[in-house]
Amino acid sequence: MEQGPVELQEVAQDGMRVRASAGAKSFRREKSLAEWANAGVRNWGLDRVAVRGLEKVRAVALPFAVAHDFRQTLLLRSRLAAA
Repeated sequence: MEQGPVELQEVAQDGMRVRASAGAKSFRREKSLAEWANAGVRNWGLDRVAVRGLEKVRAVALPFAVAHDFRQTLLLRSRLAAA
């Protein structure tokens, strides 16, 4: 029984270590990428959803997500071609 809490404490310490070191850099980078994607979609007109229900919201948001991914793919391909 004493082994369980010790393991949890070690896991918590490992998590704190990751967040405090190199992990924090990647978390910040991912956050900035997500915010950029959200801002781009808002600029395309998806700042509010005029439907109710998770299924309908997904039906509205999915085309925006696909368009964003496609746009990023084209951008990355053009950068690779230029390099």
